[in-house]
Amino acid sequence: DHVCLSGISSSGNREIPMRKLISVMILALGIAALGHAQESQPLQLFACKLNEGKTFSNVMGLAEAYRTAWGKMGNADESAGAFVWTPFRQGSDYDYIVGFINSSLTDMVNGLKNNYGSGMGAGLDALFTTTGDCISAIMLSEEIKDGTMGQTADDQPDAFVELFACTLNDGADMDDVKAAEEYWRKQIADLNNDAVNQYEAYRWTPYRGGTGQADLLWVGNYPDIDTWAAGEDAYLGSKQQIAADERFEKVTTCTSGLWNGFWIVPPAAGPTAQ
Repeated sequence: DHVCLSGISSSGNREIPMRKLISVMILALGIAALGHAQESQPLQLFACKLNEGKTFSNVMGLAEAYRTAWGKMGNADESAGAFVWTPFRQGSDYDYIVGFINSSLTDMVNGLKNNYGSGMGAGLDALFTTTGDCISAIMLSEEIKDGTMGQTADDQPDAFVELFACTLNDGADMDDVKAAEEYWRKQIADLNNDAVNQYEAYRWTPYRGGTGQADLLWVGNYPDIDTWAAGEDAYLGSKQQIAADERFEKVTTCTSGLWNGFWIVPPAAGPTAQ
């Protein structure tokens, strides 16, 4: 099946089970330092299963609790933000994903200190634990295409999210991945479709831990499902898609899922700010 960012057919390719994909996301560590401070951001991720008796209303209640507490924590990092995803079409055992992004690892740690120093951390932790059973990690997030997302920070989706888990093909490396991304950006510019132009894309890479089942994750965001459908209709079968697919297929093998994305608190600055 073709999907917009990677355009990789599952036919004949080795697939990564979605459960392993999430395990990679959550067990891996990413850091924005180490020579990437201007390009990348550390992203804390939690992949969760609802506890017995809990529903997605409880997940939205958890998001609202963080939203209410956010301004009282004294977080000085303008690039800090938080989001929650709920599934649309995916095959993992997880019911929702929560993410917290910062400018740097230092900003992340300061945010955690402010969380608990404000006196609200214990209560939020308790609510988090009673809502779901989660595994957690930090990834390194780098924007590869600017686009458009909503900024409502309420119970209406701000993004329709495509998530790709990829392994590098034999002989390929991250330089090949970046070259394929650059070629894809040129093809998108050449297509120049209003819907596709709104597509916002990131690469997440593991830094510590992980199961070794995926080498990188691509995350693509459309502002809503209607724009996603219009963009896919324009991209699928186009000469630009065929050309981009060829490049991606040479260097990666991927599986995919679709999620509804909601901002808990949108960043005021940084790559994810609008």
